[in-house]
Amino acid sequence: MLTPPQSKTPPEQKCELHGKVIDSLTAEPVRKATVSLRLLLHPEAQEGYSTISQADGSFAFASIEPGDYDLSAVRPGYLNTHFESRKANWPGVVLSIRPAEKKNNVNLVIIPQGAISGKIVDEDGDPVAQAMVSGLRLAWLNGKVRQL
Repeated sequence: MLTPPQSKTPPEQKCELHGKVIDSLTAEPVRKATVSLRLLLHPEAQEGYSTISQADGSFAFASIEPGDYDLSAVRPGYLNTHFESRKANWPGVVLSIRPAEKKNNVNLVIIPQGAISGKIVDEDGDPVAQAMVSGLRLAWLNGKVRQL
């Protein structure tokens, strides 16, 4: 859980951030995602703000301290994704918020988890009992494509 940083900012210099959480595959809004805005000045202190996205995917942070932040979202069925990161669980782009700034339309695109499903059948279409299944991926290794 994030703790809001101690305020040293006059009320007129506080900031706002408004955006949406969006599914990377369908471009649909994602509701009930936990959105975290973590202050980067002292990351070990776990200072920042968190909220839950609404039914339309929207989220808002009001009356926040200016500073440099890491913006991320997580929801069951999705991978933990940071603002403008190229892959899940990779670092994102630092979100700099200046005194009295109001940032709008900040999209946080999150990546759904994958799933494999199906059934194993024999040549007659009958289920195969106790079949072993492994998921493999292809990768380049020493100049050759390998199954990992």
